[in-house]
Amino acid sequence: MHLDRKLPPILLLLIIGIMIWSGYGPLHRTMWFYEASFTFILLLLFVVSYRFFQWTNITYCIAFFSIVSMLIGSHYTYAEMPFFHFLSDRFGESRNHFDRFGHIFLGMFTYLCAREYFIRQQIMKSNWVTLSSFVYTLAIAAGYELVEFSIPYIAGTNIHVFLAEQGDVWDSHWDIVMAIVGAMISYLAWQPLQNQQLASFKSKEKN
Repeated sequence: MHLDRKLPPILLLLIIGIMIWSGYGPLHRTMWFYEASFTFILLLLFVVSYRFFQWTNITYCIAFFSIVSMLIGSHYTYAEMPFFHFLSDRFGESRNHFDRFGHIFLGMFTYLCAREYFIRQQIMKSNWVTLSSFVYTLAIAAGYELVEFSIPYIAGTNIHVFLAEQGDVWDSHWDIVMAIVGAMISYLAWQPLQNQQLASFKSKEKN
């Protein structure tokens, strides 16, 4: 399965549309700006790198869903996402778990990106790729939490509202755990498909 060259532009247009929706009347404008800035950086990296490094379809798709979850969280804040409020009420939960859901996608996306880059650039021996991809995911998840922790002090916003911890003192720890869960999902569910698409890249390069 070769890279579908129509896929990245389609995903980009969809993200731009969702980004416009996300920025229209968000619950907290300042929080939206800082939360959405992560998506701006990711999007810029993908656009700039496209000319010399095109990712597999599965990596683009999981990245798309990760960015969309960030934009939804930016619009509503991660503690006020309506559908997850409904789920919390339905199952008797006291907190909105959308932030956990978003970090699962972050872990899936980070693992696939790291693994694909390590393999295609032949940075290390193949038997180290999986472990290194998990370690990289852990580092990104922890770094993300540190950046989130610093932003309220820089912006002068309420740290408890911004972090969407909802009274959970272990919120940052759970976010990191959820990212590792996301990496495990990619390892079990998406890695075989990524292997097929990577093999397609290799055969294309030989031809």
